[in-house]
Amino acid sequence: MHQRSAVTLFPVRQAKGHTPAPSDHSSRPSFEEPRAFFGAAVEPAPRDHRTAKRSALIRDNYCCLITDVADIKQYGEMTMAERQTFGLVGRDLRNTNFCHIFPPSTNWNLRPAEHGHAKTLYSESVSTLIGHYGDIDGLAELDGPQGHRLSNGLTLSVDSHALFDDLSLWFEEIPGQPNTYTVKTLFPTSLNRVVTFGTTTDLELPDPRYLRLHATICRVAHMSGAARYVDLLIEEMETTNVLANDGSSGDLLRDQLQNLQLRQRQPGA
Repeated sequence: MHQRSAVTLFPVRQAKGHTPAPSDHSSRPSFEEPRAFFGAAVEPAPRDHRTAKRSALIRDNYCCLITDVADIKQYGEMTMAERQTFGLVGRDLRNTNFCHIFPPSTNWNLRPAEHGHAKTLYSESVSTLIGHYGDIDGLAELDGPQGHRLSNGLTLSVDSHALFDDLSLWFEEIPGQPNTYTVKTLFPTSLNRVVTFGTTTDLELPDPRYLRLHATICRVAHMSGAARYVDLLIEEMETTNVLANDGSSGDLLRDQLQNLQLRQRQPGA
């Protein structure tokens, strides 16, 4: 049961090490940005983390989509008139992140065209799993820089981001109410509320398909205890360097993932 759930978690669970290693970490907090970017031109199709964070902040009115706290760095860059224009006066101020729904670490430098390469095997497995559960073409929609698309991310406070990445916070759709979700966590907190995503810009909102798959993975993980298994599996894979650049250990990765996928397909598994 744990193995069946674990492979499902791969597309969204943040790896704790370097397997595979992204060139740009999805959890980089706003205080690590080289400068505040209030007033910068908006990019509807960002190709890197910093640009995605900037555009998402503009889309999300410079606030966390769950708590409504304002991004402290951007707030500091605004005049009082600008703060009033965006309705930020009197809000709590926090550092915020651009939170990827599907971390770039699962879609970075995939090589679907290189037969037998370790990253080819990994990308095929991730793509299959995403497509099976969410009607999502992982390689077409989220490969490489595409992983930074705005539909794959939310502006969240640092604390909310940490819970989301740890599969301890998710969004459940409310039927008949577009872009409206109940925020669920593993324990009762002030974060458990109903939120509706909207924007005064033309920028795309978080994709309901991505959030639906993330929510499913969270529920499965904590019903089955699979989250701990994923941590152990990732640790084992990192120890054995299954994603070595030369593909030398691709067979091990293929065998592990295929075994898990076979268990997943078995009736009653």
